[in-house]
Amino acid sequence: MNYCRKEKLFYVNQKELTWLTQIKTLNHKHNLEYQNVILNQIKSFYKFLNNPVIKKFDLKLFAFDSLENDLQKIKLKGDTLLNINFANSTSWRKKLLLNIDSYLKKNYLIKNEIISLQFIGSIGSKNLISYSDFDCVVILPLMKSLNDNLNLKIKRLLRKLRYFSLQFDPIQHHDIFILTEDELISGIKPFYPLSLFEHSWGYGRNHFYTSKNNLYPENRINFLINNQYFRSLSENNITNISLYSLKYILSSAFMIPVYFYNFKNIYGLKSELIKKALGEHRPIKSNFDLISNYRLKWPQPKKKLIKKVILKSCLKYLSYEKVNQLNKSIEYYFYNRKIKLYLNDMNTIVSKCLEISNYFTKILARKNY
Repeated sequence: MNYCRKEKLFYVNQKELTWLTQIKTLNHKHNLEYQNVILNQIKSFYKFLNNPVIKKFDLKLFAFDSLENDLQKIKLKGDTLLNINFANSTSWRKKLLLNIDSYLKKNYLIKNEIISLQFIGSIGSKNLISYSDFDCVVILPLMKSLNDNLNLKIKRLLRKLRYFSLQFDPIQHHDIFILTEDELISGIKPFYPLSLFEHSWGYGRNHFYTSKNNLYPENRINFLINNQYFRSLSENNITNISLYSLKYILSSAFMIPVYFYNFKNIYGLKSELIKKALGEHRPIKSNFDLISNYRLKWPQPKKKLIKKVILKSCLKYLSYEKVNQLNKSIEYYFYNRKIKLYLNDMNTIVSKCLEISNYFTKILARKNY
């Protein structure tokens, strides 16, 4: 494998490097009017939400009048955590999800349909396994429709959801996802295909607004980033890793076929696109089955009172970033022995992931998508 320092890209040959560089260069935010203003506003809002010390958010009002004719309404389905399949889940996880259900139904923002909370991933498909993350998306209305009182309520809700999520999966590799109508209406590309919300369900507001033709994220850069991630891991030859990092590697592996189809403007649920890939591309099946087996025998997280106490207290006084960092350190202690189950096979897992990724890269580069 070769490496181009200028472009910071791993590549097989010069022809592939030219293709990879083109993808990287063409990736850019759409230079729509207002975009930088909105991004800065959202950055400020997230800073307020993520830090318990900050008590006030200074909103700079922004008019979307010129975009009113370019709006579309996305409908959301309502359902409850009571209706998911708990057969492959531990009793304490089931109890935790039922507590979350009770909390959400009583929450002011949910009861009054000011915001929406949608479940995606394995919870969204109502099929929990030991590997499952706490995948949910909080969808906020236009920030100009909020006030100081509502902002503080959103902040408290987010803190509570993080408290729940880090109990549910202590080594979860992402935060609670947040979408605002401000970014969606202004044309800022979402991180998640908005069309997939027709398969999800949740609580609160039963719709949100976005600009037309803004249903999908950038379709090509994710594949490149994912491929470069596995090439980098392979070149560096892993010798020491945490269970958190291993889970991230396995999660990234499952996104390879998804990003492959997204690259070609084909979108769908992760499970559907994986099934499609295994049916259409038989050479990846044995490698993908091997990776899947590691995922299926993922160790069940254990309920620890000390973790719960630390989380509850820290979330009141520390930023989410610091709490998450502390939580991973604590979890490393509890999971330390379990890491050894995977360490000997780590480089094998990475090599299989890379083979799958390079297989799809070769197809895309050959057809010059």
